[in-house]
Amino acid sequence: MTMKVHEIFESICGEGPVIGVPAIFIRLYGCNLKCDFCDTKQDDFYDISVNDVSEAISASVNGTRVVCWTGGEPTIQLNEMLRTISLLKTSGFDFDHIVETNGTIITADIVKANKDKISVWIISPKDNQTAKYWITAIHDDKTLVNMIHLKFVISSFDELPSELGNMRFYVQPKLTVDGDSDPVSAFKSLVEQMWKFIVIVPNVVILPQLHKIMGVR
Repeated sequence: MTMKVHEIFESICGEGPVIGVPAIFIRLYGCNLKCDFCDTKQDDFYDISVNDVSEAISASVNGTRVVCWTGGEPTIQLNEMLRTISLLKTSGFDFDHIVETNGTIITADIVKANKDKISVWIISPKDNQTAKYWITAIHDDKTLVNMIHLKFVISSFDELPSELGNMRFYVQPKLTVDGDSDPVSAFKSLVEQMWKFIVIVPNVVILPQLHKIMGVR
């Protein structure tokens, strides 16, 4: 079994609820969406066996205990990803696995079925239908609260779905693809807007893209 991998590297998590956490990143190739603000360029990939990916993770020289599966859209290769995680566990490597996804391919049942393999799903909906599905799923099944974290990439709070209410969720600034946007200014803009919306979404958490500010991957 092989995977289409764009790159494997070590860095800190720059977004969402795990911001600042050291991790091994597995950036898988391919996405089922074409977001005009996507800042991830994937011009090439390597076909790598799940065994080799497992060995690359276990060979981490810095002792990192977190693996972040990202893309593209990593759940396109969900079976390969789960197989790699199983190989690691069988070999005695008990990493915490985080998946960054747009949430269009997986379901709440898939999340629950793999709770022993994947610690955290960071779901960043890019359309209202996907957002409503996950908001409803979390409302209806409280066991998902600690497994799923919703993250919205926005320029304005007006872009948020109205169904969020008192739910805890994360927002980060939407930057331009060409990299001309200033991540600090974009973050400050969201903070300023927050005060007008805090009554509507009292549990919002605004986070910068830390890796963009630091100039790291």
